[in-house]
This record gives sequence, structure tokens and C-alpha cells, in this order.
Amino acid sequence: MKKLKSFNEMYGTVTLFMKDLNNGDMITRDIDISNLTLGGNLIMLNAPNQHRRDIESWIEERGNAQHDTKLELIDFKINR
Repeated sequence: MKKLKSFNEMYGTVTLFMKDLNNGDMITRDIDISNLTLGGNLIMLNAPNQHRRDIESWIEERGNAQHDTKLELIDFKINR
């Protein structure tokens, strides 16, 4: 019997390249695509031209607001 792939195996991760505006440090984080949601919707299922804007919103809501940081998205890479 063929093993079904998990959600993360099918969709992968997104590597976020960010700058900490408080101290200038560059930060890289690998985030499971299943964790990138806005309003309950998966960001990566939206149109590709919306990804950057949606990821920036996610960083503001999930990262900056919850952890009292100020991170700015520099770039991102989808890993599948």
C-alpha cells in the first residue's frame, strides 16, 4: 500500500529572509507552509503575485505583534 504524503511533504516550507529593524541583524527562518495563514486561509494557496504582501502581513501579525519584534521581509524562497 502506498503511503500518503503529509501536508508538509506535499507543500514544503518557505524560507524567510528578514531584517530585525531593532538591531540590524539578518534573520532566516524556515516556516512550514501549513503555518502561513491569514484569516484561516493558507497564504501559499493564493495567487503567486500576492505571496509577498501576504507574507509581510503574516510577519506583522504573527511575528511582530506576538513577539514584540520589528522584522522586515527581505526575500523568501518556496521549498517544495
